[in-house]
Amino acid sequence: MSRFVSFLSRFALLVPLYALAQQQSSLSGFVTDPGSPETFTMNGIRVICTSTTGYVKVNAAGSVDRGGEGKTFDTSENIGGKSCPQHFLGESVTVFGLLDKKTNTLTATRVEQKSFVGSSVIGFAVIDRMLTEEQTSDGVGALIVRADGYRIVIAKATKSTFNPPMVGLGEVQTNVWIRYSGRLRADGTILADEAAFSKNDIAKQEERLRDKNEFDPSAVDEEDRQRHISKAIHGLDAHRIPAYRDDAMQQRVDAIGARLIPPFQRVLSEGDPSKINFRFQLVDQKKLRDGLALPSGIILVPYQVALRLQNDTQLATVLADGIATAIEKEGLRELPAKERMKALQIAGTAGGVFVPGLGS
Repeated sequence: MSRFVSFLSRFALLVPLYALAQQQSSLSGFVTDPGSPETFTMNGIRVICTSTTGYVKVNAAGSVDRGGEGKTFDTSENIGGKSCPQHFLGESVTVFGLLDKKTNTLTATRVEQKSFVGSSVIGFAVIDRMLTEEQTSDGVGALIVRADGYRIVIAKATKSTFNPPMVGLGEVQTNVWIRYSGRLRADGTILADEAAFSKNDIAKQEERLRDKNEFDPSAVDEEDRQRHISKAIHGLDAHRIPAYRDDAMQQRVDAIGARLIPPFQRVLSEGDPSKINFRFQLVDQKKLRDGLALPSGIILVPYQVALRLQNDTQLATVLADGIATAIEKEGLRELPAKERMKALQIAGTAGGVFVPGLGS
């Protein structure tokens, strides 16, 4: 009898611990395959929603957003329906539920969709599309442009500035830089508080950087591959990454990439210095976990990455990121920092000293 009582007491202690473990099962990340409202993939794990799944919207501050206007409410309150909505690729969500490691599925008891409505947004990007004007409540039209993937509203109250030779909103068009700050609205647009515009001029330094990264990536063979010592001293040399020969896969990459090139880039004349000659090349570089975009418009895609991607949508995400990197001139922006880092590394190696932040 005493053994039975002892067993019951131990079991009673384990039950709440087991229940607590179930409540704490959660997964935070991004939707990698939208699937359907009943099932989607997040961080490679299949999420299943049922009729008892609770759904809430949570604003960026971590509180429930009832009306989509950025208002704050108690996160413990369930304000959603009893099923999941249709999610979108890249959406930020947190899922609570029971994870089955054998099947790699998580049955959701609660899904929190992060809402950034009302959040402050700051960016610097090239305008890739001019959109229709919006009529405001006072009857004054507002200019709407697209940049950074956002629809940015330039209203009468927006503080707009123009770098010479630009003088006014009449000169704002595609292929113009915009530096903006504003707040995200419920319809997905950003109402700009401030916006500064400048032409997409190509400086001598950028021309040299493009020329330096101009080569035929399809002509790089295995014997050209960079050796380990060279890579350790100079870093990865994109010119020496061997091309991967697979006609069917290469044609797929080319076709998807061509569709992603922004229309404003396609219509630029061949003599326009801001026009980028985009090319997409499969390469063999297993340690490269993403596409590598060069300032010249060459985008290298490791075939190992392409094989892991489950569909054209995921491959398009990699290629689109590379296209955006080239258009936004990220390589040029990073160049001064990279040059300083390289100089420190060389100095540290030559002097046989430890440079803080660079390792021993």
